[in-house]
Amino acid sequence: MATQDVHSIPFEISNEQQHFRLLELPPSLLEPVMSKRLPNQASANAVLCTDDQTFQVRQVHSSNSVFVLQPFEAQSQDGSISSTSLRAIAQCAATLELIPATSSPEACLRTAIRLHPQSVASDTSTRAPSRDELLEEAPFSSAEFRKAWIQLCAFEDDGQARLPTASGLIGLWKSIVAAATVRSLDLSGSFPVGQLAGVVEEDGHTRALFQAVIARLSAHGEESANCYAMLDREQTVSWVGMRLLESHNGSKSTAISDFMKDWQNQLPEIWREDAALDVLKGKYVLPNKSTIMYDDSGAIALNAAASTSVKSEHKASKNNWHEKFKNTRR
Repeated sequence: MATQDVHSIPFEISNEQQHFRLLELPPSLLEPVMSKRLPNQASANAVLCTDDQTFQVRQVHSSNSVFVLQPFEAQSQDGSISSTSLRAIAQCAATLELIPATSSPEACLRTAIRLHPQSVASDTSTRAPSRDELLEEAPFSSAEFRKAWIQLCAFEDDGQARLPTASGLIGLWKSIVAAATVRSLDLSGSFPVGQLAGVVEEDGHTRALFQAVIARLSAHGEESANCYAMLDREQTVSWVGMRLLESHNGSKSTAISDFMKDWQNQLPEIWREDAALDVLKGKYVLPNKSTIMYDDSGAIALNAAASTSVKSEHKASKNNWHEKFKNTRR
């Protein structure tokens, strides 16, 4: 009868156990994650960031015994023969998993940046964090931070991060439109940013906020103050409408006819035909057939039938708390 050699590997458990955390990764994330510093503890708020993605770190316990093994050379009792053996240097009862984060970077920045202009009740006794300080502590990736920063038209004033209010933004935009008219510049085409900056500053607006708005609406990304810019037509039309509606009422409704007329007047003439309520879908509610109210909760119009009739009737003719971040990002 044929026999087979039975091979075995000696195994032992080390008396001095080390502490390890097992992290489960898809192959696509192995290299970028291995180059980052992992959080010291896994908690409900822990996150791990690559350059352009953010993941929540979740700890999952297992009923299985998972050992971390280390090879070593074991000798026989008489010391004459050595063989490769395995030693368990740690036992892991849980595994760390990465889950794509669902939190909104824009919402986080809204709570972390002080408003501009500041209200009378604002605390001005402490210095607000800078953009770099916010980025360092933000619980999301640098790419997501930059995108949210631009979308919110955030800017720095005296090294401190500021978030403009809707009324401040629409006031600046009206100043841009007036300056373009004075300078005979067409905002629907390419225009020199520098020629507008000086006029806008004379109206009391900061250059940094002006640059932030141009960067937000530019078809080519961030622009310097002395470059030529071209505004993105679709983004500009919807942005002006949303900021105008938000600044008009806050928690109060306004007449749709008044809002539509004001919206059209704040756009280059060739773009006015694009001013329609469809552009603001999900950003407003209609308390009744004749009034409109800003709503950023994702709700649609209260009365779908009223919304349909209004859209056709009013379509334009062709005439700081940055400290809270520190415990969530590693």
